[in-house]
Amino acid sequence: MMAEDSDAKSYTIPAGADFLVCYSVAPGSHSSQDVECRSFYIQKLCETLKEHATTMEFTKLLTLVNLKVSQCNINMKNEMPCFTSMLSFSKTGPPMEYQMNHDRRGLALIFNHEDFANPDKKRRGTNKDRDILRDSFQDLGFEVRCHDNKKKAEVLEEISKAAAANHADADCFVCIFLSHGDEGEIEAYDKKIQIKKITDAFRGDECKSLIGKPKIFIFQACAGDKSEDPVTGMMAEDSDEEEVMEEAANIYTIPAGADFLMCYSVAPGFKAFRHTETGSFYIQDLCKLLQVDGSTMEFTELLTQVNLAVSRRTFNTFKKQMPCFTSLLTKNLYFRPKK
Repeated sequence: MMAEDSDAKSYTIPAGADFLVCYSVAPGSHSSQDVECRSFYIQKLCETLKEHATTMEFTKLLTLVNLKVSQCNINMKNEMPCFTSMLSFSKTGPPMEYQMNHDRRGLALIFNHEDFANPDKKRRGTNKDRDILRDSFQDLGFEVRCHDNKKKAEVLEEISKAAAANHADADCFVCIFLSHGDEGEIEAYDKKIQIKKITDAFRGDECKSLIGKPKIFIFQACAGDKSEDPVTGMMAEDSDEEEVMEEAANIYTIPAGADFLMCYSVAPGFKAFRHTETGSFYIQDLCKLLQVDGSTMEFTELLTQVNLAVSRRTFNTFKKQMPCFTSLLTKNLYFRPKK
């Protein structure tokens, strides 16, 4: 006999490095269990542990569990687990990869917000992040489109066009936001946008040409309504450059669907730092690693290395930033060069 539970609302990201939080079901999915055999998630997890625990890197094992559980169904409904990683070390496991041999790498959208209707929210330094992201993803073969200081209606129009496009000959899709945000929302020039509204546009029932393909969302976002704490950097005395400390934005949203990867610049309980001339810690470290290892290292392993790099930075002697990512991927992800 089968039983079905609605998705739990228990998603919590701890305020500390080196946490790994695993959930049996993501929002919008359903948790299923057999009254005789117990839950799909726990059974598949233990089955996979018995088979691979001593040989496979644990986050890769969890990705395999994601795949196994997503293939189970009850009354035509699929269960989709996920995990959130703040780990800072990783080891590559055996191959089980997304197909990245389509004609195109795919589209990468960058929504960069320096200016806002409220001039007090200006984000100096963000253009440096936009430029290095553009170059880094172009080097990986993406078609990059940058959009600066767009209003809410304009952002949603670009999202709608991207979701309606034919991605059949593309490997994957990337969407990046550089802005302020809070409570599951990201800020456009004039208004806030629900992140769920953005990610829902790329679910399998809405964007069929991206079914089974990675959908990567990257957020460099902090709470724009918090006071900034500027500290002058180690520059010449007449320099206008400074580092800005901002509160972490509570924007954590888990999409309802498989093959999403959500990357966040800062976890709750930490601060985010942005240099007004050279850009943010997270984006700069992410792009440095992409430029060195982006075409050879599994992408979630690279994100783990980004976690480590950012966590080693120190701001104002003792304050730290800790990024995290939430994976609903079902295979390993590589951006190897196109032949």
